[in-house]
Amino acid sequence: MSALAADEDGYIYVVDSQVPALRKYGPDGRYVATFGREGGGPGEYKGPDGGLAVLPDGRIALRDPGNARITLYTPEGEPAGTWPIRGGFTTSRPMVVDTAGNVYTLILLDPEADVTKWRMGVVRYGPDGSPRDTLPAPVWAYEPPTLVALERSADPGHEAAVPGDPRGAGRADLGGPVAAGRRGPGR
Repeated sequence: MSALAADEDGYIYVVDSQVPALRKYGPDGRYVATFGREGGGPGEYKGPDGGLAVLPDGRIALRDPGNARITLYTPEGEPAGTWPIRGGFTTSRPMVVDTAGNVYTLILLDPEADVTKWRMGVVRYGPDGSPRDTLPAPVWAYEPPTLVALERSADPGHEAAVPGDPRGAGRADLGGPVAAGRRGPGR
């Protein structure tokens, strides 16, 4: 199971990305139907991931990066259109829907870039599927982990430098359940 959503009547929609399949279950947990099937045609999906949401008007939205789209279904499972997205990037992150019917989803902003230069962002689609806004994710500086191990004859403890602490403070005794470190202002 890679995604789960429920509608206001208690029906549960589940994406099994291994099969792949979008299944509907009743409020009592009983299987009701499978929506669509694997493929690239109307109502079909090639690589559904963690994006599944029920829109305020009852339509079910399934993110399908394999087909570079969000596929929409009626509550009865009939295809109800598609919205194009930048495809190829699969994520387990959920899609979010607000009360106005806008859909927010994580996308890869520059799929042509080298994988080491990829930038992620969130795009907002209006209830009609038109892209409205794109917000790039902040760029965080990478801080490589640092580890220093010392062997002392009188003390079998191990010391470790803590990333982000310019003084390299931190101590963990692997022989017991106690860990300690220094803490200063602003940390």
